[in-house]
Amino acid sequence: MQRLLILFLALFLAGCASSNVPESERTRTLDASSDQVFDATVSYLQNAGYEISDQFKPTVSLPEGEITTAVHGEGNMGEKIACILRPTESGATKVSVHVTALTKNLEGAWVPARKDKNTLAQRHREVLRGIEDLL
Repeated sequence: MQRLLILFLALFLAGCASSNVPESERTRTLDASSDQVFDATVSYLQNAGYEISDQFKPTVSLPEGEITTAVHGEGNMGEKIACILRPTESGATKVSVHVTALTKNLEGAWVPARKDKNTLAQRHREVLRGIEDLL
């Protein structure tokens, strides 16, 4: 139940920032098993300096896996990334990346930030390319 709540919140927050980026820019089907894509995703994010806050691999009972990062950034600007993994019937894995741009409010709490659509689309492509490069 807790994982479902975390997944819902991550997707909700990710959707706030990612909604202006077309799905084709946020999603790729990679010709690799979900285990390989999962490991590559975790490695990419950690190598890029992100702390993994939650992760679970796809299973028979829970067909979608997820990797979520803690907020990463400096000063008042940061971002959080959620990657959803879905195995396909052909043995490939569909990866959806959701980058949420964040800024600190006056109380110091992280809140969604407005970010240029092209800049946000570029961040999604960079994350997907980084994952692909590790496969």
